[in-house]
Amino acid sequence: MSPHFTEICLPAYDDKMPELSHWLLTAVAAAEIAEGHGARLQLILEELFANTIEHGFAGNSEQPVTVALTTRPTGVTLRYCDRAPPFDPTTARPLEPDDQRIGGFGLNLIRAMSSAIRYRRDADCNITELDFDFSAYP
Repeated sequence: MSPHFTEICLPAYDDKMPELSHWLLTAVAAAEIAEGHGARLQLILEELFANTIEHGFAGNSEQPVTVALTTRPTGVTLRYCDRAPPFDPTTARPLEPDDQRIGGFGLNLIRAMSSAIRYRRDADCNITELDFDFSAYP
């Protein structure tokens, strides 16, 4: 894996998901991140972005979402910033399994796939940093 930093900022629109995905795939390739790790990052980023739109803004919004990817010696840090109402994923209670419900397990997924999560509210922004330690996943 090569040292790498990249960042993107785009409005919180459903139709921006392909652009966000392309940005991440380009970043993963540039940083020489293994395909399986890239797929994990893709899944998490899609979950974060979809939740911002659906739960944070209750629909598409002109408000910006900024995502940064930074490599570390054993993995990466994904920094995700949005201007939705405050939401701390480190303290929010995840949903319990329910055979009748589809979806709603994004927090469980994010917590299971990341090695550390940090949250802070800075001015009007939610800033969530997720560390992914690739040595934990062969």
